Amino acid sequence: SLVEFLPPENYAQHLKTVFQIIFTKLQSNKSSNFAKSLIIFLSVLIGKHGPPPAVQSIESLGPGLFWQIVEQVWIPTILKIKKPMDKKACTVAMTRLITEVPEMLNQKRNCGMQLVVAVISLYETGGIDDTVTLSPEEQLSTLAETGYSSGYSKLAYSETQIRDSFADVEDGRLYFVRHIYQYSVSNKGVMPGFIEDACKSSPDASLYQAAFRKYLVNSKVGELH
Repeated sequence: SLVEFLPPENYAQHLKTVFQIIFTKLQSNKSSNFAKSLIIFLSVLIGKHGPPPAVQSIESLGPGLFWQIVEQVWIPTILKIKKPMDKKACTVAMTRLITEVPEMLNQKRNCGMQLVVAVISLYETGGIDDTVTLSPEEQLSTLAETGYSSGYSKLAYSETQIRDSFADVEDGRLYFVRHIYQYSVSNKGVMPGFIEDACKSSPDASLYQAAFRKYLVNSKVGELH
């Protein structure tokens, strides 16, 4: 895709318009599939180029809008994403948000903790099943609302190989914990308490603490500083 292979400066002036169109569509189409597509798009953009292009473009549409999208769309929808490559893309993006956006550990600490819980939940829970079987009439109605896309049709109804946008990342869990560790080396005394609080805020603190511990051991990076 465009955001995957071109540097942000090649299309930065158009991102605001792109997001304006997307969010206008989001207001009228609150389907789970549309929300998931938005999250995956944002994940590739953030994962490849860091948070600034996405954050700045979305915030230019209205102060606080980026945080609204994360809290009201991203976090409630993330566990509906099931494909391994999509989960990995989301993990890379959430990791970069946690470690590269200062607010995540300060003013928006609760949001940052929810992203930590979301990353672990992607791999340690069954997620949220939002599979809905539509009748032929409902499928026609959906097409009337969203429009027909031959590209989407191929993805939805065939076994076409989907490109791995983060083929260089072997395991999302190891990417996550290694970057958390790297941040802790450069910013001592911050991450241990943050991760502990995040796990305690989860539905099952012991499960999430054990999972993070397992990732640390598998990554062979040592204890957080």
